[in-house]
Amino acid sequence: MAYIFLTLSIIVFIGLIKLLRIEPMVRSAATTAREAGAVMASRTLDDDAKEAAIQAASLKMLGFLGKITCVSVVAVGVSIGVAASGVWAGFLELDRLISASVDWRFLVGATVVTLSGLWITR
Repeated sequence: MAYIFLTLSIIVFIGLIKLLRIEPMVRSAATTAREAGAVMASRTLDDDAKEAAIQAASLKMLGFLGKITCVSVVAVGVSIGVAASGVWAGFLELDRLISASVDWRFLVGATVVTLSGLWITR
């Protein structure tokens, strides 16, 4: 029964990553970082222009960090809630849920399922 609730939590996690649009935020942050690197490597900009561009990119990256962190906390928290709902409903004991969640077979399977789910839904 523990594996059922853990599997449901993985499905919810994948759905929330898509629903809360975490991937586009991460892609935008990576693009901003690449652009900042290009600014630093530029030979046509003077130091003042580089500093202004990097400061703007830094503020933008800080905003991405806050958004990605908050949305990730929501996705992980809801997923944990789904897994723990089996305990709250009396279907299984907390010790059983914890031992199932750290079992190496579950961790390998969960990794494969999560990465496959993210790849399929991209």
